[in-house]
Amino acid sequence: MMENEMVETRLALIARKANGLVETRFKEEALIDDEGMRENIRTRRQLCGEKPHALLTVIPSDVQFATTIMSPDLMPDEEDRAKIKAIALVAPEGIPGMMARLYFSCFPAVAATRIFSDEATAMIWLEPHLTISEN
Repeated sequence: MMENEMVETRLALIARKANGLVETRFKEEALIDDEGMRENIRTRRQLCGEKPHALLTVIPSDVQFATTIMSPDLMPDEEDRAKIKAIALVAPEGIPGMMARLYFSCFPAVAATRIFSDEATAMIWLEPHLTISEN
């Protein structure tokens, strides 16, 4: 796939940028479930191939979470996890932020991971993890 390409899944818009950033922007009022998350992970893998990347995930305040979302480790593949350099998750306070913190406390990420309440701060934190060129 080309750099700066965007793919729509049932739950989100996922884009790979030329600087090694993968943005996942969940749709308003999405019901986040484990199958939808697996679809997002498959899409990210297709977009990135073997290239290392950093993740920016943005969750709007009105998403809902299926009760099954907390049961599986959605990224058990060590080889895939090793390609992720950093994860910045932007989630508002309340249920989305609480669910993100709970998930990462149950299933810690291998990469540096932080949860933010605003995207600008998340991008500043991600900057050192991004590549300058993909040549």
